[in-house]
Formats: sequence, structure tokens, C-alpha cells
Amino acid sequence: MWNYLPKVDRTIKIPPSMMLQPWMGSNFSNDDLVKESSFVEDYTHELVETDDSGEVPVYRVVWTPRPDASVVWSRLEFNVREDSIPVSLAYYGDHD
Repeated sequence: MWNYLPKVDRTIKIPPSMMLQPWMGSNFSNDDLVKESSFVEDYTHELVETDDSGEVPVYRVVWTPRPDASVVWSRLEFNVREDSIPVSLAYYGDHD
């Protein structure tokens, strides 16, 4: 992966060891931007709640990383409508 740094007007190559590092000081990692990890292969998924209060049911699914997965987030919570429209995705780190 290559990254352009406008302050120094340079393009640098991002080594694989930096893929899990924060991107430009944010909470997102370089891996989040290029999706090198796989939500399907690196996480287990558990349906924890169904909200039937609206027009369309909304499912809350908790994603937990597999022990051998090299991912940044300790847990993800995904809310998706029954008709496959995403509602929200919350990222949790080790301190959450």
C-alpha cells in the first residue's frame, strides 16, 4: 500500500508491519482502509438481539475475532435490517 503525505509532498510505501497502526492519528487502522482482513474469515458471528419495534426487524450481530486473527478490533456490533440494509456498525477496542 502506498500513502501520500501532503505536508511533505511525498508518497511512501506502507510496510505490512504498519497495517495495524492508526491511520493519520485516527481510530481507523490502515487495514480498515484497504480491508486486508476479512469480516467473514477473521470473526465469529452471533445474533444477540432482534428488534421488532419498527416497520422492518433489525438484527444486532456481535462479531468476535478468532484467536488466530490479526485484527485491530476486539469486538464489532453490527445492526442490519431484515432486508439487508445496514443500520450501524460499532467498533470496540481492548479498553471498551
